[in-house]
Amino acid sequence: MREEDAKKPKKYTLLRGYDFIFNGRALPQHSGVNIATLETEITLVDNNDDNVYDVIWVEQTDYFVVQSANDMEREIYDQYTGKTLNLGEQDAEIRAVDESGESIYWQQYGQGDVLAVKAAQDNMFVEIRPVTGSVSGSVTALRTEESEIEIDGKTYQASAYLLANFPIKLGMKAVFAILIGMLIAYLSPLSEDQRDLAVYAAGIGVVLGHNFPLYFHFHGGKGVLVSAVAILFADWKIGLAVLIFAILVMAVTRYVSLGSILGGAALLAMALIFRFGDWWYIGFSAVLAALVIVMHHANIGRLLAGTESKLGQKKR
Repeated sequence: MREEDAKKPKKYTLLRGYDFIFNGRALPQHSGVNIATLETEITLVDNNDDNVYDVIWVEQTDYFVVQSANDMEREIYDQYTGKTLNLGEQDAEIRAVDESGESIYWQQYGQGDVLAVKAAQDNMFVEIRPVTGSVSGSVTALRTEESEIEIDGKTYQASAYLLANFPIKLGMKAVFAILIGMLIAYLSPLSEDQRDLAVYAAGIGVVLGHNFPLYFHFHGGKGVLVSAVAILFADWKIGLAVLIFAILVMAVTRYVSLGSILGGAALLAMALIFRFGDWWYIGFSAVLAALVIVMHHANIGRLLAGTESKLGQKKR
């Protein structure tokens, strides 16, 4: 029997010595798992058809988009949320498969792989499967209450993980929208100082809107591309210098995140050196630099730990 209708609460009788199975492993009846708080489907099993249920069966899946893996610490890091999948001790039973269902070592998963993970409560058993199938296009609607995402007008069911951590990617249409908005500020009948302030305000507003979009529950991107467009409009010479510096850092170190972070720091440094006294521009630069650095806080942790993925790094 599978209970799915949450709108009509019902009471069920459990056998005094019922079995509690969580992600394929038997647990004590009073294991500390509060099934009322689990965001998953719970199955009650009646072995004797006597309306007394012998087994509570719970399967809970978590999802990870692989950023990198740490063999020494036996951890996999999520690309968007910064959360960590800890694979426990060396003697933990790990069942990892590839897209064809063949067993593989968990270290073979690479950056960008989407994994469905089921773990026992004590983490001594972990099952990892890649999520297969993909859909590409423009997001036209996001309905969190119905767990639905609409892409190019077609509706798809989405996991709670996706809806909670939806990564907003800025496409060319958004870039053109930014260009048009800032061109309007330039061409408007304002004084030079007023135009500068309008550009600064528009730039900060666009970055904030990209990083913390209202309609996606404030879960957005990291604002690197939009910041680059904004600083080029605000001062093309400093913007170009920052862009070249960031690209050089990325090319030499192969860390995109490091180039973005140091680019933000370079923007503020150049503003203080070449535009000292222009406090509106310095404030604009400080806000954009702070936003870029803060949005990369998880990457900073991985860079310090030596676990950040490099540009062009092949899958393990």
